[in-house]
Amino acid sequence: METVQLDKKRHNRKDFDCEVDALNEYLHSMASQHSVKDNTRTYVLENSENPSDIVAFPMVIVDAKDGVVEFYEKFEFSPFLNEENKLYLPIATIRSNFAG
Repeated sequence: METVQLDKKRHNRKDFDCEVDALNEYLHSMASQHSVKDNTRTYVLENSENPSDIVAFPMVIVDAKDGVVEFYEKFEFSPFLNEENKLYLPIATIRSNFAG
């Protein structure tokens, strides 16, 4: 499996289901639009045997502007070890925060 940027021409978004309606809807209809507008980038975990098959949408990743990393850390984002301005938040954390 490999983490790659979502490509609407290559990835089958229609059959993807992470059991979180809002995230499914975002991946199905908004992620590509946001990428084209240069608002966000969506990364997916794809099946190496069938690259069109998205097998996971494991986290939210942000590229924070200089000086705002602390803002994201308040919401439980964690920085990557080798890129301090790139942070991630696991979907499991989002689910637990909404289950509240």
